[in-house]
Amino acid sequence: LAGVPLMQARRGIEKMLDLARGPARMCEASSIDRALDGWDLTLGRELWIARDADFSLQEHAIADSPRIGISSAQSLPLRFFLRGSRFVSGPRWHHK
Repeated sequence: LAGVPLMQARRGIEKMLDLARGPARMCEASSIDRALDGWDLTLGRELWIARDADFSLQEHAIADSPRIGISSAQSLPLRFFLRGSRFVSGPRWHHK
């Protein structure tokens, strides 16, 4: 949860549930734009994915669903999220 106040300022929102729910909101909150297209997340510079030492993936189920809010490839299971997370955007049926 490092950086939440900065993310809230970037989005102009305080409500945690709406802070980064969905790809566009997550990008805005994280200051990710087209300048980072193709960025190598394994380099550990500017933008990277970090592991939380207190997070155990075995405790959580990863779910997938068809994409939503787009016009192409809607039926492909290209949405991945933690099952039951209240921070995932979209209709509730996507969270089963």
